[in-house]
Amino acid sequence: MYFCDVGKKRILRFSPLLLAVMLLAGCVGATTTPAPAVSPTATVPPAEVTRIVTREIVVTATPAPPGPCAPASLRQADQVNIGVLAPLATSSVLAKGLALQAGVSLALEELQAAGGIDGKPVEAVVYDTGAQPARAAQLAERLITRDCVIGIVGGVQDDVAEAIKQVTERYGVPFIVVEATADSLTEDRPRSLFRIAPAATMASRMQTDWLTSVGDFNRDGVITALMIAENTAAGDAAVANVERWMPAAGINLDTLRVDVPAADYSPQIARIVAMEKVPDAAFLFVGGNASLELQRQLLDAGIGPTKGTLLVQGRSALDGPTFWQRLPDGAFTVVGRRGPWQSSLSEIGQAFLERYRTALGQLPESIAFTSHDAVLLLVDAAKRADSLAPADIVSALEAADTPLAGGRYRFPYGTQQPASNQAFPAYLWHQWPDPPLLYLQYREANQDPATIDVIWPLVYRTILDPILRP
Repeated sequence: MYFCDVGKKRILRFSPLLLAVMLLAGCVGATTTPAPAVSPTATVPPAEVTRIVTREIVVTATPAPPGPCAPASLRQADQVNIGVLAPLATSSVLAKGLALQAGVSLALEELQAAGGIDGKPVEAVVYDTGAQPARAAQLAERLITRDCVIGIVGGVQDDVAEAIKQVTERYGVPFIVVEATADSLTEDRPRSLFRIAPAATMASRMQTDWLTSVGDFNRDGVITALMIAENTAAGDAAVANVERWMPAAGINLDTLRVDVPAADYSPQIARIVAMEKVPDAAFLFVGGNASLELQRQLLDAGIGPTKGTLLVQGRSALDGPTFWQRLPDGAFTVVGRRGPWQSSLSEIGQAFLERYRTALGQLPESIAFTSHDAVLLLVDAAKRADSLAPADIVSALEAADTPLAGGRYRFPYGTQQPASNQAFPAYLWHQWPDPPLLYLQYREANQDPATIDVIWPLVYRTILDPILRP
């Protein structure tokens, strides 16, 4: 038995062998009378031809599989829908889910104030993924085939983003990833997925690429780095990153581990003092304000920027009152930051930051910027394409050169690039190459963190040189 499509109908057909079997089976059970023996000279009467009547079989056509239901053009649309998939009921990622939703809401406010798209309102259809890949895939399909969205914004966790990707790739509907970092999301050259968060390799190379740009800070002829990391899974990952990239970049690397919680770092400090080479930079990867205490003890031991070692802190150093209270001599501290910072923002970014702070009473995290900008990127692409068709929006996204709150978005590696430009790391496909992975540096005591200098990367740098020296 096999099926074939004729127009919009589905017709049932049978193979000749199967038809013969069925006809024979139709005779089973019939009563027959044995024919009398016929002598060779007997006259054989003419055979009676039995007419076989076949019953017509009516087969109901199988419905076509659902497809994207968004209108193809603005002229056909009453409103424009954008899908949002966020973890909104899972405690471990709830904060990110809420920041994502807040960024989207502020983007919609801007669009409505500007009259939507050619007078058509823009609405977000928001679903909670529960941080579950299977649920996210089901909701992505619903957004595309029932809620008629022109694109999807989301992708907080790697596995959830991958599940959404499988659906959006099947339908060719744009999907902008705002947080997930797995290189694999873009390495296989998806046709409709774009990422404006950093890829994992970009984030893991951050320390190495920055220190390479600084060079031999203490001018002793070599570049030496020290990683002081807590004995946790996060500390293990931080050490693995620098061990992967720094030696390959010609940087000498030493690592020290710290049991947490700890109040006394004298054993680690004694080992630093005994090192043959003074580190050009010491990365302090100890959670919370414990890293401030570690820096306090390093400075008291004479280890710091005035003695040839840059001290590199995390986000705790951007809490100005706490930082300067505990480290009044913390000038020239370097701070790593994932996501935009106040001093790196354009006027568009500053306006978004102020609206976010007014609405929520705090500074926006990176995902708030990316979710806000993802909505505006989809709308910008639809306007430039003068179309709501998925393929047209994807093509317009590839050609984007769009300044928004988090930076200037572009996707230089995609199908619209000439073949001569295709030699690039696989993860850069449909990847924003300039996500704000920043290094900042205080220039003086009691400096307002809002005015801290951006020293790396070059595209966001606010000073001429890659480092400030005491």
